[in-house]
Amino acid sequence: MQRRCLGLTAAGKFLAALPNSESYPFGKTSWARAGESIKENIGNAVAPNGSPESVPGKIAQDARAAEDAE
Repeated sequence: MQRRCLGLTAAGKFLAALPNSESYPFGKTSWARAGESIKENIGNAVAPNGSPESVPGKIAQDARAAEDAE
């Protein structure tokens, strides 16, 4: 198997992207509710008679409500 330069491997690309990456906000309990909302609502985007247009708005609404409650 041929070895690749670190910059060309998947791990190398991952490490190169880290400085510009965004992670979940540390210490924000609202992210738990946002994650729950995603799990509860994401299927509605592809469900029969679902509404893909409304799903991101519902998730954002739930996330804002959770953040306001902090």
